[in-house]
Amino acid sequence: MATMTGEARRSMVEQTINSMVRTESFRPGLIDQSLASDPAVSGQAFYEVITTDLRPELRNVSVPLTVLFVHPPNAPVGPDQIEQYYRLSYANAPQAVLKRIPDAYHFIMFDAPEVFQRELRTFLEAR
Repeated sequence: MATMTGEARRSMVEQTINSMVRTESFRPGLIDQSLASDPAVSGQAFYEVITTDLRPELRNVSVPLTVLFVHPPNAPVGPDQIEQYYRLSYANAPQAVLKRIPDAYHFIMFDAPEVFQRELRTFLEAR
């Protein structure tokens, strides 16, 4: 990722964005933003996100926590298995409220903005 250039980088970015954003009208801008970013910085950030396991630290979170998640379009498992994955991942945070958002890919705020805003308002108003 950090060393890709030219058409190979563009192809990888387009494939990634297309799999993470269902709403096609948002894709071109996100692709442009991604291509404008520094590949070394993006690659390092991606590496850190993938290799850092913060699940043990969740027991130190004492504030309310709501997790919105999706069932990815190309997931090799079904919605129930994805939900179980999230339940296990947040087991150290018993106060976590998990909510699966249908009809959205990774970026819920683009694919289901009304649902995202409603969930955000609900969370903030309860505090």
